Amino acid sequence: MKGYPVNEKLLVEYLDKSLDHYRGDGWYNDNPAYDYYSMWAFQMYGPLWAEYFGKKYYPGYAEKFLKNFDDLKTTYPYMFSKDGEMIVWGRSMSYRIASVVPFALMGLQKDPKVNYGWMRRIASGVMKQFITHPEFLKDNVPTLGVYGSFEPAVQPYSCRGSVYWMGKAFFALMLPKDSPFWTATENDGAWDTAMQKNKVYNHFADTANILITDYPNIGASEIRSWCKVKLIGAWETFRASENYNRLSYNSAFPWQADSADGVVSMNYIIKNTKNEWEPLRLYDFKKFENGIYYRDAVLETNPGIKLQLAEIPLPNGILRIDHISSDTATALRLGHYALPKLEKPITTTKRKIKGHEAMIIDNGQYQLAIVNVKGWKKAYDVETKNVHPQSKISKVLNLSDQIKAGENKTYITLMLWKKSGEKWSDDEMLPIRKLAQSDDGYRIYLNSRELKNVEY
Repeated sequence: MKGYPVNEKLLVEYLDKSLDHYRGDGWYNDNPAYDYYSMWAFQMYGPLWAEYFGKKYYPGYAEKFLKNFDDLKTTYPYMFSKDGEMIVWGRSMSYRIASVVPFALMGLQKDPKVNYGWMRRIASGVMKQFITHPEFLKDNVPTLGVYGSFEPAVQPYSCRGSVYWMGKAFFALMLPKDSPFWTATENDGAWDTAMQKNKVYNHFADTANILITDYPNIGASEIRSWCKVKLIGAWETFRASENYNRLSYNSAFPWQADSADGVVSMNYIIKNTKNEWEPLRLYDFKKFENGIYYRDAVLETNPGIKLQLAEIPLPNGILRIDHISSDTATALRLGHYALPKLEKPITTTKRKIKGHEAMIIDNGQYQLAIVNVKGWKKAYDVETKNVHPQSKISKVLNLSDQIKAGENKTYITLMLWKKSGEKWSDDEMLPIRKLAQSDDGYRIYLNSRELKNVEY
């Protein structure tokens, strides 16, 4: 220590305030949202402070920070794909690889319950995800954005120097060379030891109402989380933007920004009284039950347009059963994830399965399919420009309909995916064996012989 005085009252106040942000299951709240600040800020500064100062001078506080750090060990690794790629989600995505710093800091503890080879494999995967991208650097400085420059993912507080928060990943270099983080052999962890193909795995944090889902068939991870910030009058408008307002976020399919002309990816947009396409951003979590994630939502400019949302992760995608009521006649659209154009043009094909129309797009890496099971008038593909973080040209599948004033309507939608080149069986394209309406929702009989009771 240098021997200079410390304002202990202020120090303790800040420690208490930091701990007050903790909700459980490894998640600190970024006031008001959840995002990577839980990990590259709270879950970095807390353990470091505890290790190098708190254990000696404030052992009680150090114990609390380290207990919160222990909680993330059983949840956070599942947020990354089998290849170790992170989900594009939340603010400050320009910090990119800083997301892996908790995995490195686990090496300070030598916890026998931690698979350190898996932790380092994730860290290596995230670094490779971004640093090897040809647009990562401009003028030998990391770009502001995601892979390259991408303005929709940049916040007003960011500058070119902001990207150096990525350096937090290199706290791993503080670890001694005999740390298990360095000595363990990299491996794919639970993806190899605890997951099976043709199944889906949900990890629900009931304190933060965050659902992490893993899809072994394509090795992707996905997250659903809180968003309820009004755009009107907001001083931080990015908290109501695509950074937070998507229905879900997937490691294989980075979010695409909305287009002013009414093209949407992984959200609803509804025509408001100003004749503008307005996305959902005001969600209320209801419950996670029997593998179904429930939320209610209203349109910000017209709370009389109400949605009851129910999402069922499946081995090859998502089944949505959404009930909508409106006090005014309007148009609405729903979008799937988007695909970037890679080496070849994105192709579109159509298919009919047991009377239901399916549309499929394929970019040579992945296929995305959308099936109108019930309710929608039209399915179509749209090519878009300069709205995707991976490519200037992208394509997305949208569904559209008109709803009357006073009408109540249920839309049932399959949003599916496969790797490019893999064939779709009829059972994969339409995994529903039978639908039956109940008093408060639907009974859905899947081809897997599972019964899903959707009860709003």
